[in-house]
Amino acid sequence: MLCAKKKKFFLVKNFLDRIFSLDDDRSIWVEEEDLGKEKAFYHKNKRYFIKIPEKIVKNLTLRLRGIGKKRRNKTGDLLLHVWLNKGEDVNKSLWLSETSAIRGADKRLMIDGRAITMAIPPNSYNGLTIRLKALGKEGGFDPQAPTLRSKKRGNALVKLIVYPDSITPNYGSFETLSTDNMALEGWVYRKIDEVISKVGKTFFLVKPQRLARTINNSNI
Repeated sequence: MLCAKKKKFFLVKNFLDRIFSLDDDRSIWVEEEDLGKEKAFYHKNKRYFIKIPEKIVKNLTLRLRGIGKKRRNKTGDLLLHVWLNKGEDVNKSLWLSETSAIRGADKRLMIDGRAITMAIPPNSYNGLTIRLKALGKEGGFDPQAPTLRSKKRGNALVKLIVYPDSITPNYGSFETLSTDNMALEGWVYRKIDEVISKVGKTFFLVKPQRLARTINNSNI
């Protein structure tokens, strides 16, 4: 009962503060290219310039002295809520052979349900991350943010996983793993070979071919 009364009291207090306070509120959107620069905005039919901070995670509030509401001989401040129009990055992995990485190639990739073709530059290497601009997700919805016609998308960060063109495992040979479609299975075989070469024996409870096939069919 007491908590309910306190909550009601603070709601009424905040409402009265907004009515009688001399501070005013204004919200604007900025782009990433606006960070660290001056930007113009309008408030009560007047044009003002402000310096946008160099870093904004999502939004922040700037207090601009002396341009708020006026009452008698007093003037409040303007609380300028600055929102950054920036999307969310997504992370993807792309498997390709050493030959494709060295020579360069065009590879198809699914991003957010869309099939795209990305160009792999020559002399690429395992672990290289390629940034695909504006192929990420839109920024999340916030009910406090002002209306925005066009939301920016983040980037897609594609990490390359390069596998050898030919693999000769200790427990047998297979030529079919030189294709891109068998990339994951080839990588599993190679890792198993490395473990066996270090410990001298295998601890796997199933045959390597069966293990690799199981992992290859899973969604990883």
